[in-house]
Amino acid sequence: MITSPSAIKKLHLLIVMHPDAERKIGVGVDHFKIKRNALGGDSGFWLVCSDRSEESFSYERCFTGVVQSPHDKVCEALRFAVRGQMRAFRQGLGLPLQCSVSEPDII
Repeated sequence: MITSPSAIKKLHLLIVMHPDAERKIGVGVDHFKIKRNALGGDSGFWLVCSDRSEESFSYERCFTGVVQSPHDKVCEALRFAVRGQMRAFRQGLGLPLQCSVSEPDII
């Protein structure tokens, strides 16, 4: 749970700029937290409503006001579908690699 009063104030100001703010805020904000996103990606901002329901939100969408297009939703779903394969591939690379020409490590 985010406890810094200044961070909480900024998050309240931020969430009202989200293009889907009314639905996300719902019955009212109880608190904010940071947790791993539902698709297993990076951590992100979540708001917990007064009724204990939770909604993730993108701070970038709060600034840009851009709603995710159907194409973007499909791309996100496809990236999620192959996420395990991508992780396995990266782990199998044995990083860092060494450049065969100049010999420094490539990360």
